[in-house]
Amino acid sequence: MTNPLEERWRPVVEYEGCYSVSDAGRVRSEYVRSRTRNPDGVLSQLRDHHAKPMVVLWRAGTKRQREIHRLVWEAFEGPVLVGFFVSFVDGDKSNSALANLELLPLAGRSRRSIRLSDRDLVALRAERAGGETLCRLVIRWDIPIWSVRKALLEQRQSTTSST
Repeated sequence: MTNPLEERWRPVVEYEGCYSVSDAGRVRSEYVRSRTRNPDGVLSQLRDHHAKPMVVLWRAGTKRQREIHRLVWEAFEGPVLVGFFVSFVDGDKSNSALANLELLPLAGRSRRSIRLSDRDLVALRAERAGGETLCRLVIRWDIPIWSVRKALLEQRQSTTSST
């Protein structure tokens, strides 16, 4: 983890004065920090269905879940341009540090429409047959859940049509 003394903090875009985000990928509440119960105010992280860290932010009585890597990018680099997405340089979705983020064009997002090799399909299906959960397969293989489901569905269809 980054040395807290070297960590840079900036206001979260659209939540200025309420929340701040650090270049190390941590989000804190300015309101809670000013109270004695939680002096550092760092928020707990959730995970979305792609295993990306998220936080819940409140404004005017409305809560909204936001991906931490996007908060970091927007605070330190500016808005995410239309036709682009924020990617993880090292592929580790839990690492939302600014140094691990890059902006890529959606056209280069070929990993999202991934096509698994026959050998990978066999390995994926074997892991699932061995009792691995869909969530763990998504994280381990770094592919969307619909790709995992499609691979497993194709296996079932080929098994039922051959009998």
